[in-house]
Amino acid sequence: MHTNTLSNPQSVDVPSIPTCSNLDFTILFAAVEAGEIDLEQAADTLLKATDAIGKESGIYTEAQLNRKMRLEQDRALVMPEDGLPDEVSDYLFESCLDDLIDVSRLTSIQEICFRLHLGGFDCRSISKALGRSHKSVATYLREARRKLQAACEEGIYAGWYEVYLSEVRRSRKIN
Repeated sequence: MHTNTLSNPQSVDVPSIPTCSNLDFTILFAAVEAGEIDLEQAADTLLKATDAIGKESGIYTEAQLNRKMRLEQDRALVMPEDGLPDEVSDYLFESCLDDLIDVSRLTSIQEICFRLHLGGFDCRSISKALGRSHKSVATYLREARRKLQAACEEGIYAGWYEVYLSEVRRSRKIN
């Protein structure tokens, strides 16, 4: 009678066990109790011995299942939470921003200051870039904010500006 020695978990010769009758269950259970092999390996050994494992049965060993999941992840599409690619989200944001600026009737200098402000520049940086005083840039931004808030309250983008600015300010605090 053939007996399997399970002193080393890696030395379990599972493919050589063709049928359930050749497997000595007492040795397998003793090895699990002694901690020589884990319960997952013992279950895989039993399933292979009874020919209950494989594609036909839909039952996989842990290694087969990990490989299958890894291959599926490689083929799976990664979708952002909103379901849109970043390029589409950026385009939609820019088009909404352009529409809001058009509706609010900002002057060109107010629009430039506003876009730089949305880009993360503070008043001092904008004043250096435009060659204007800090106070004039602050005034441009204050007027742009007033016009944009009025456009939001009246138009289809009601509340959008406040939400966006709160998110921009929040993200700066996190960084």
